[in-house]
Amino acid sequence: EEDPDSDLSGIAPGLRRLIPGYGGPAECHSQAASSDALAAPAGQASPPQRQAASPVGRRGASPARSWCSEEECDGGDLDWVVWSADDVCDWVDGLLGPGAGQAFRQHGVDGPRLVGLTDADLRVLLGDDKAQQRAKLLGRLRIFRAKRERLARRATHRKA
Repeated sequence: EEDPDSDLSGIAPGLRRLIPGYGGPAECHSQAASSDALAAPAGQASPPQRQAASPVGRRGASPARSWCSEEECDGGDLDWVVWSADDVCDWVDGLLGPGAGQAFRQHGVDGPRLVGLTDADLRVLLGDDKAQQRAKLLGRLRIFRAKRERLARRATHRKA
């Protein structure tokens, strides 16, 4: 019988914990960090948790496929808005491989900063010799930006 979690092998452990029914240790978190990277600081409300909050994939989905269909991208899910640098690290590790996200955490790249990164920024974070990884990440960031722009247009039309 096939292992139901075998399709999660390409997803960073920190993001696996966001998938219903799966829990795993986060590799990118420093020893001093909380085991729950999405916990809000004292006195602040925690961001709402949604099922399948991870943009990387869902149980049963191939990690190699785009993390959102057109329908899902138009659904309004903007989880990256609340991602910490540790969450970004986990996501990049899941996308590009273990260790690839460390520079993002070290430079404090959170979700909103991630979406604004350019190829020049990624050259600093990943290195000049990682053209394929930069291209893959830029492709995913274009999806995030397109989703953000579609939602902004919808909000503008609602106001009119």
